[in-house]
Amino acid sequence: MSLGSTSNVRKKAEQIVRMNGVKKVGEDLFEVSSTSGSVYNVKTEMIEDYEKNLRLKIKDCSCPSWQVGKRTYCSHGEAVELFTMGVISNE
Repeated sequence: MSLGSTSNVRKKAEQIVRMNGVKKVGEDLFEVSSTSGSVYNVKTEMIEDYEKNLRLKIKDCSCPSWQVGKRTYCSHGEAVELFTMGVISNE
């Protein structure tokens, strides 16, 4: 994957968060509205790393990129991570 793709995925994820496109709909389930208007389900789980810190892991996304194995092109999981970390403001 090229560096440009990573940058584009991050920018798209930031746009999704800024437009309030991420909603928590269950304990481990988020609904993400993409910039194109499509809505995808993102499944997550909390895992413990080797230092005993909890972190969010994206388990699945219903988008076409994720389903064909191109997970690095999925901005929806990235948007969920940004949303849960609270690093993007709407300003």
